[in-house]
Amino acid sequence: MHHYRVTEHRTEDNRLALRDSQGRCHIARAMNDMPASGTDLQGSVPGLGFRVLTCRRTDRAFKVIFEKIDCDVAAPRPARR
Repeated sequence: MHHYRVTEHRTEDNRLALRDSQGRCHIARAMNDMPASGTDLQGSVPGLGFRVLTCRRTDRAFKVIFEKIDCDVAAPRPARR
């Protein structure tokens, strides 16, 4: 069982940034409900395509499509002046 934490979510396009227990970042698209930032999830090994991740606290299932694996998420952009 692999463990993930939602580090960012964008409701406008249903994208999630996930960090796994080894510190790697992955990008996924939520297919149903969107877990909030900070939610701890568990599921199968990260790989491109469809997966079901389960909330570790509530056992609620989230259907996602992994789009990028072990990617480098850009640092937040500096504020505009």
